[in-house]
Amino acid sequence: MIALTSGAGLCRVEGLLALAPAQAVFELGAGPDVIRDIFAAVHAVNRHAPSDDYLALALPEMVSGRGFDALGRSVEVFGSERALSRLMTEAQFRKLLSRGMLPSRQRIREINFAEGDCGTWLARTRSGEKESEGWKAKDARRRERRADHIASVAGRFPDAQAAERADRKRDLYLRLPSGVFLAMRRGVAPWTGQPVIVSSYGLSQESAPSVLPSRPVTVKRLHEVA
Repeated sequence: MIALTSGAGLCRVEGLLALAPAQAVFELGAGPDVIRDIFAAVHAVNRHAPSDDYLALALPEMVSGRGFDALGRSVEVFGSERALSRLMTEAQFRKLLSRGMLPSRQRIREINFAEGDCGTWLARTRSGEKESEGWKAKDARRRERRADHIASVAGRFPDAQAAERADRKRDLYLRLPSGVFLAMRRGVAPWTGQPVIVSSYGLSQESAPSVLPSRPVTVKRLHEVA
């Protein structure tokens, strides 16, 4: 049995695949499904890859808000030439190509990005755990145990749960075909030109964002205007 890789790994940011489903895919309402499958394919490749040759994901058009429109319409995958080649031969990815969900001719692009330019990071947050049935059951028991205490201090402290709910509105949720629930948050920061650390899902940790040379859509528009 082949041992699968897990945990964090190194992504060598040497090239990228810019993946944009066809307009007809979005018109049919299948855009989110394609994005899910791309995420699942990246995870599958990373699970079978050495921990020093992971792929990393970026959603340059992702915005805050609800609904799948917040995902944007493109996905960028970064890695070494070898890692990106593995993705192009992965079964789920090949299915997207054969079904016309993605353009059949894909090429690995060079990184055309200067150190210090504004890049993006895509991190997995823990708020997704709060959507699982296990977490909800634990939370219900916790609330029951604390009921008397909550009643005794009612009105004395700010509503921390309301603040948490407001914060979670910035997160974006995506359920993979495997059933794994991902909660993500995107941010912008200067790119350092160095390899990055990501999970097997191709995402960084929110506590230590890994910036990729992916220009956020807002910055792209400013460049176009200039």
